[in-house]
Amino acid sequence: MKRSRVIALWTVGVLAVLLLVGWFGMKMYMGGPGRAAVSAQLSESLGLPVEIETLDVGVGSSSAALRIPDRSADPPDDLIRVKSLTTDLSLAGFLSGKSAPTTVTLKDVDVLLRLDEKGKLISPLPAGKPTSPGPTTLPAVQLSGGRVRIRQTGRPEFVVAGVSAELKRDGDGYAISGTIDDPGWGKWDISGRLTGDPADGHVELTTPRGQLNMSLVRTIPYVPQAVWDNLQASGETPAAVRFTFKPGQDLGYAVEVNPAAAANLTVPTADVTLTKVEGKILIADGKVVVTNGKVAVADGSVGVSGEYVFDKPTAVITMKLAADKLNLRKLPASWGLPKEIEGKLKGNADLEIHIPPGGPADPRGSGSGVVEGAKWKGLDAEMTLRLVAQEGGYRFQTPPR
Repeated sequence: MKRSRVIALWTVGVLAVLLLVGWFGMKMYMGGPGRAAVSAQLSESLGLPVEIETLDVGVGSSSAALRIPDRSADPPDDLIRVKSLTTDLSLAGFLSGKSAPTTVTLKDVDVLLRLDEKGKLISPLPAGKPTSPGPTTLPAVQLSGGRVRIRQTGRPEFVVAGVSAELKRDGDGYAISGTIDDPGWGKWDISGRLTGDPADGHVELTTPRGQLNMSLVRTIPYVPQAVWDNLQASGETPAAVRFTFKPGQDLGYAVEVNPAAAANLTVPTADVTLTKVEGKILIADGKVVVTNGKVAVADGSVGVSGEYVFDKPTAVITMKLAADKLNLRKLPASWGLPKEIEGKLKGNADLEIHIPPGGPADPRGSGSGVVEGAKWKGLDAEMTLRLVAQEGGYRFQTPPR
């Protein structure tokens, strides 16, 4: 749940696009001098329009600035803009037609990916053909000053900056390594591997201290805004985000968060804030799954397991709860407990919340528990409580006295 926050690091998928530029773009078959010739050959290689803004072929190296416009974007924007691209392709190599550099350095790179409201990628991606026969040798690629933007219809733009990465040959494939140092998202490590087709592989982002800031979390692609209306996180947590990409398939993602008592979670429907959140939270395939969860509430603890399915027209949250030593005097007043009751609650609940599009949440399920050390108006008593669903949330029912 707060886990999604890390998913913020969609940057990984975006990083893959940056590396594809290094992959294809570094195979510059500069058959004739001039920016127009290089632009034409790069455009053919990538299957996208490439505009060379500057080009300098030197004695020992060559440099350029380029952009790949996204002509379907409204307003107009660039799919990729590279302010500085440097290779070890020399003037002699350029003139002789030996146009396969062994190293490429990319600086100040900006990438924009656009998604429709359902999360389908609508930005054009490289789909060209190599410009020469035979096996392709990938140069070592260094990237610094990278920025990734993901613009999904109907939500704020997701932005992560401070991306640095390296792509180098590793056995029968290519290894990706690097870091992210973003003022908002914090520091992350990047790792991954590409094999065979350049669109076949994975990229993973990890951090020991992912920051949970709702203003940033709400920009995360793919996760509906309704998720954050019903689950609101704060604090920090170790996190990992993994993206997989294969030819002809949608981009796959999985976000895993393992909070260790340093994160909080507010559930507006239940009118409660859970602190010291622990457990494993996985976001993948349109759902949030919680296992071995434990949270602090009302001086006690609650074990939690369940899932939040958000890729259906009506989202559904299911939870199994095991409460231990909850101070009744510190539970939300909206739960309907009489002020005359005190003691520590121990019990279990199976809850289900349906969230239809555009409609109010529909709470279902129930629970029951025993009040240890129960008192009624200061007098010792034996008491059991039942948690029931009502319009707008959950309420406790007490036995008649």
